[in-house]
Amino acid sequence: GAQCPDRSPLDCLNCNRNSLNDGGLVYIQSRNEIFKNLLMSMDHLIAPSNFLMHQFVNWGINPLQISQIPNVINDPNAPPKSSRKAKKRILFVSSLTKIKGLETFIAAAEDILSRTDAPPDVNFEIWGTTLPAGLDSKFHEILDLRSNHIKLMGNFERIALDAVLSGSTLVVCPSLWFENRPTILDEAAIRGIPTLSSNIGGMKELAVRPNSWTFKVGDSFDLAESILELLS
Repeated sequence: GAQCPDRSPLDCLNCNRNSLNDGGLVYIQSRNEIFKNLLMSMDHLIAPSNFLMHQFVNWGINPLQISQIPNVINDPNAPPKSSRKAKKRILFVSSLTKIKGLETFIAAAEDILSRTDAPPDVNFEIWGTTLPAGLDSKFHEILDLRSNHIKLMGNFERIALDAVLSGSTLVVCPSLWFENRPTILDEAAIRGIPTLSSNIGGMKELAVRPNSWTFKVGDSFDLAESILELLS
């Protein structure tokens, strides 16, 4: 559950101890060599983010064999006209797992909604598959208590992305791991929707764009403060 800023066979062994049986470090080192040999046998590699490209280079890939090319995003349909009276919609659009920062998002929403000066017209929408079994029970209680303002929207087909994002106020990407280049950040940007994401990895790299900001990874209070500042 921790971030790995540097490559370390011992850290890999600790994370994978339940799946390596008695192979230990030999398995870790063998896997690394096999992958390097496979990658170096290719003519060229493409990484959607500079972050990922540098990760490969630091791992031992020849920098002349890898290029950074962003993901291709289809042009969106024309958005419908928005109403000034529309509710403020804060979106989480991802797989519903801890490493994607779902608990950070819910905790920040609860923080905002529990304040006496909370915006009365703000809704937090969670788009994705069903909630994970490992979600802390306190977050289930929050979802039940705040069901009028924290809404579980469920999964959707990609063809419906325009409808999901249409009229949204802010897209939040609170992932706890580094990420490569979350497509939802590009999808929001091409539609002119502001984004707020964790300040690590490929997410931090994209925050140099207009209407893109970051907050301290895993810090629900900082996320709540950032959301309120942007809303104001």
